[in-house]
Parts: sequence; structure tokens; C-alpha cells
Amino acid sequence: MIKGPKSAVFIAEDGGKVIGHIIVREESHFPIYFYDRDACVYEMFVAEGYRNMGIGTKLLKKAREWAKSRKLHFLSITIHTKNRKAFALYCKFGFREHHFEMRMVA
Repeated sequence: MIKGPKSAVFIAEDGGKVIGHIIVREESHFPIYFYDRDACVYEMFVAEGYRNMGIGTKLLKKAREWAKSRKLHFLSITIHTKNRKAFALYCKFGFREHHFEMRMVA
């Protein structure tokens, strides 16, 4: 799922120590949509002691540059509803709510 021509991994380092990463991939959609391909952030992480230092923003910029270089129209990300700090970061970066997923116990 991660390795391949339709995905990329960007790493943030501090003195050779990995302190964050972002995994982005291209996704295809049914042809009923206006754009049939976009980019999706599969995973993003910044180590505890390095948060609120702009690292997440830099990782998101790399993902966006990657998406633009592939001529993809949208960059999307899914977050847990209780992760308010991440939600604030993504809104500040330019993400907007698009749709909601609902779940129930089977």
C-alpha cells in the first residue's frame, strides 16, 4: 500500500533522528466524479517533543507539492473527531470539511 509509483513518504529529521513522517498516495475514484484522481494523506506523525514547531506544516507542504507535481486536484486527510489539535492544524493549512463518515457497532 505504501511502496509504489503512486505513493511517497517524507521524513522529518533532527540530527539523523526521525521525528516525523507523512505518507501520501494517489487514489482513483469512480468516473462519476469530476476529478477521478486525487491525493490522500495516509498517515502523518510528529514526535511528542517536536509538536507545535512547524514540522507538521512542513510535512503537509511536501505532500501538497507532491500532489501538485502529479497534477492531482485535491489533497485529503482523515482524522479522528477527538483530535482537535490536528483538526486545527489542517484547517490552518487550508483543509476544509468535505464529508463525514459514520460508524456503528456491528
